[in-house]
Amino acid sequence: MFATLLTLIALLGPPWISIEYPANPLDPTTRGGYLLVHTFHHQAAVQAQISGEAVTWDRGTRRAIPLRFESTSRPGVYRLTKQWTDGTPYVLLITVGEGEHGSATALVSVTAAGQVSKVEVPSEPYREFRVPRAPRDSEIMAAFQAAGA
Repeated sequence: MFATLLTLIALLGPPWISIEYPANPLDPTTRGGYLLVHTFHHQAAVQAQISGEAVTWDRGTRRAIPLRFESTSRPGVYRLTKQWTDGTPYVLLITVGEGEHGSATALVSVTAAGQVSKVEVPSEPYREFRVPRAPRDSEIMAAFQAAGA
């Protein structure tokens, strides 16, 4: 039964996520966005469940701000406005999908000045391509360090 479920997931495939930075100021539905999130199933852009949080560490204590995303004029493209303050580095953990088909998470390193310094989607090899996997705590900390922490 478990092997059948894994085979089904592999055939259907997990979602994929990519980040566009900066957002296009010429499109009225993306204007004012900090960045755009693109969601895919295989090569096709798809509407998907998306969630996220902006994470920082203050004197060793993890603080997280839930993020809100808005649809745009393009399928599978979501606008994220800046919902955190400058002055401290952040890691944006942005996740698309959940449940039986899996999820994909982008780790976006944001410097104290508010600039993206790195984007990574943790993944692992599967046959001739890569599939997303949940980020490890060490990868989240590395993303925070890449933000200048």
